[in-house]
Amino acid sequence: MTPPATPEDQRLAAAFETLEPTSAQIENMAAVVMNAWTEPPRSLINEWFDLLRVQPMLHISYSIAAVALLMFFSPLGALLTLIVRPNT
Repeated sequence: MTPPATPEDQRLAAAFETLEPTSAQIENMAAVVMNAWTEPPRSLINEWFDLLRVQPMLHISYSIAAVALLMFFSPLGALLTLIVRPNT
């Protein structure tokens, strides 16, 4: 006679079920991958426009922050700041 399953055993069993998908889940994943594979490629500018449509102010601020970080922490940005900075 086996002892009753503890909550830890139940959680482990649920975790291992995730690692071993059913045949229906495998078919669903394969269909999603094939749909993504057969779609025509999109340009990067279209992806950016889609991001800006969702939350424009948030994504514009992220873009500005990314440009600022590139300007201050990349060698090219350092050269540009040296060129722009007035000689003292």
